[in-house]
Amino acid sequence: MHLGGFMSFPPKTPFRSPERDKLTAEIKAIAAELSRRKDVDALMPLFNHENPDVRFWAGTQFMSANSEWALAAFSSALEDLPTRDILALTRRARELPPSRPTLQEMSVKQLVDRFEDACMRHYGVRYLTGEDGGPCYSAISRVSSEIGRVVGEIENRDAVSQLLPLLDHKNVVVRRCAAQACLPIAEAHATAVLEAIAQCGTGSEDAVEAADALQHWRGEGVYGSLPRH
Repeated sequence: MHLGGFMSFPPKTPFRSPERDKLTAEIKAIAAELSRRKDVDALMPLFNHENPDVRFWAGTQFMSANSEWALAAFSSALEDLPTRDILALTRRARELPPSRPTLQEMSVKQLVDRFEDACMRHYGVRYLTGEDGGPCYSAISRVSSEIGRVVGEIENRDAVSQLLPLLDHKNVVVRRCAAQACLPIAEAHATAVLEAIAQCGTGSEDAVEAADALQHWRGEGVYGSLPRH
């Protein structure tokens, strides 16, 4: 049942109409009855539905039934990704990296792999929520600090050039963070990557971060935080 207006970015105020209000009331009434029956298994096809509007409504109406799946379904509708992909990202984001070997004990290749993994976990934290229902700032801070430490160790080895292949990574956060790190050694290439990200969507988190990195670099000749969170 497509009502429109929910899946756009930035979000738009849904158009009000008698037909829409009637459909909304019907959806909420059905959702209330499904919630009353407490049959979580019956809700799983809705969380995984191919239609983003169905996932959106499932995510908003069945939070008490299974908050993890509901949040993933809601985010998947906004991002146009399968719910299982969002769920995998959030679970990965919660994972702590192994304590050994330490960064100092790692080879350069291991450090690059760790950088990529940390960036993917940083991508996943955007779909986590804190106890207050807002962003999970503790996870954001933890993964952001890890990325900064990894970059610092790579810089200590004079091996930043090993991050250059990641400028073409399929994930936007990996590309962005790699480009930020590579600005001092490959300004033209790194700037082009950041400019492309900055133009990818007005108001999106990655566009804002990329534009901010470019502003810092062009204004001060240095960008000292990877990432800025």
